[in-house]
Amino acid sequence: MASVRPGEIIVIRQLSSDMPPVTAAAGIITKKEDCLLSHPAIRARQHNIPFAVCLDSKSLGLLEELNGQWVRLTVQGEEVAITRTKAPAKNKSPPQKQE
Repeated sequence: MASVRPGEIIVIRQLSSDMPPVTAAAGIITKKEDCLLSHPAIRARQHNIPFAVCLDSKSLGLLEELNGQWVRLTVQGEEVAITRTKAPAKNKSPPQKQE
């Protein structure tokens, strides 16, 4: 998590309470429901970082396909939308694909 660059969306299986706060991320998606009350999840909300839980295997597959591409993450209540987008004009380098 220390290597998160501003504007990146983190997709992680589970957050743990001993993780450092993630304040540079543009969003966080976890694959486990019990993460909503974890310390990192609460810190994310304090910093207005969109935080979502994704349990659907089809959606998780889509996230894998979008790895390393520019996307827009919108989280409103229980509604989550991830759409492909163009790179911002001020940033010409693409996001780095994470393994």
